[in-house]
Amino acid sequence: MALSLGIGGARLCLAPVDLSGSGSQLSAALTPAKSHDALVYEVHAVLGTLLRIGGCAPEAEGLQWLKAAAHASSDEQVARAAAGLRQARARAAPTSVFDTTLCRYVTRGFARPEQARAVAAAAIGCSPTRDAPHTATHHTMGGS
Repeated sequence: MALSLGIGGARLCLAPVDLSGSGSQLSAALTPAKSHDALVYEVHAVLGTLLRIGGCAPEAEGLQWLKAAAHASSDEQVARAAAGLRQARARAAPTSVFDTTLCRYVTRGFARPEQARAVAAAAIGCSPTRDAPHTATHHTMGGS
């Protein structure tokens, strides 16, 4: 999958990529869409699924599910995000590296209670004071 998408696809496949708060032109262009939680949830869920199917890094897949959870608005979406997080975590070795990597995105708190619920349901032990901050993102930390 990554080879068919070029260098950008390879980067997305090999490691978590977070454009939120990056100041990039793409990030600025996406800002208006970020307020449409239903759409943004689906975009991150589809990306998470494609990264899993493509055999990409579990942390890259997991970040997309973490971001999907930040836009979840129903119990069903929270459960789907939690399942995606669990699947990604199950492929990670060791799971402690997966947890630490994803928890860096929520060091300043979860974007919404739904995101915290998905992370807890996936048995990822993030807390606002765990690990050093990664980058500032939409909805505090861990949003889109």
